[in-house]
Amino acid sequence: GFVQAWRGFAKNGFEGLGSMWTLLFFTGMHLTGHVLPWALLGACAIGLITEDRVGWLAAAAACAGLITRSMLAARFRQPWLSVALHPASMAVSTAMQWWSLWLHLRGKRRWRGR
Repeated sequence: GFVQAWRGFAKNGFEGLGSMWTLLFFTGMHLTGHVLPWALLGACAIGLITEDRVGWLAAAAACAGLITRSMLAARFRQPWLSVALHPASMAVSTAMQWWSLWLHLRGKRRWRGR
């Protein structure tokens, strides 16, 4: 389930990246490349942003991400639902890596009770 997967990845999510700079880099890439376009599209859809260029650029970025993710899903025979959930999975993945750093700094990581 989700909680078990979170705990499993959180035990070494930060260490897998290797450094704080890598964590910062991937956080920036995940959020600006995979989450921000969808947030901007939502803001445009509800009228918080009225600048047409922002909407078009966000739509282009979101489509580029979906096309790339769709190609990967087709190539590796992954469920198509994973394509639709990609922005959310990137946000959750990024949050998990920061949680892993928090656990690392506090010395609270758990390795199945060992």
